[in-house]
Amino acid sequence: MISLQPHDKIKSLAPLKIFANNKESYFIKVVVSIISEEQPIGEVIMLKNITQFKELDVSKTNFIATISHELKTPISSIKMSVKLLADERVGK
Repeated sequence: MISLQPHDKIKSLAPLKIFANNKESYFIKVVVSIISEEQPIGEVIMLKNITQFKELDVSKTNFIATISHELKTPISSIKMSVKLLADERVGK
């Protein structure tokens, strides 16, 4: 009987970036041991495509940066107005 066992150490590796056809693709390496009758007989290395997840992560980062920038300006204006209203030197 042949069994497959994925290695635990592969999760710590950084994704591989491959540039082909004018597009970047990202992969993670998955190493699987092949065991027959309790004896290791080899390993298989597979590349799992994670490009879609990487693109979603970049989109999320850009979205958060844009929202943060857009909210910062009106909040700064409100803070300045509140400071002016609270400043007793300006008067009532």
